[in-house]
Amino acid sequence: MACSEKYEKALSSADRESREEFNDALVREMPHLKRYALSLVKDTWQADDLVQDCMLRAIRKRHQFRPATHQRRWLFTILRNLHLDWRRQCTRRGPHVALKECQAETRRRAPQDDWMALVDLLRSLKRLRFCEREVLFLNAFSRLSQRDIAYRLGIAEGTVRSRLSRARSALTG
Repeated sequence: MACSEKYEKALSSADRESREEFNDALVREMPHLKRYALSLVKDTWQADDLVQDCMLRAIRKRHQFRPATHQRRWLFTILRNLHLDWRRQCTRRGPHVALKECQAETRRRAPQDDWMALVDLLRSLKRLRFCEREVLFLNAFSRLSQRDIAYRLGIAEGTVRSRLSRARSALTG
């Protein structure tokens, strides 16, 4: 006789019925859990994984469920906690980059190519007039709007636009 059969015989009929009732209630709550998971993660695959983990945890922690409480609230709490745990793990790990993407990126460009592109950019920046370079740096690195640059430098906004245009065309052309 297998272990599961011994376990089934050992359970009283009331225990079996309550377990089946609990599992049926879990199945009825799945669509609600799926919608809630989708609202949290905005991705169907991750939402499915989150719901599956929630169901597993609910089955494992069935003994902690109090029949006087609402099962949906209990399941939503489990789901939310799983989501928060997952988010914490992601922030600790950092961004995930697939191995195939890393290998493809290293095969596409050699580091020397990036270095040479940077050297070319620096040469082009040195060829710009100071006023054009200043406007370009304020726009690109300080993220200032053209109006703010004009105010900061004490020049007309149209002058900022023309200097920025000349600087960009000198760099690309």
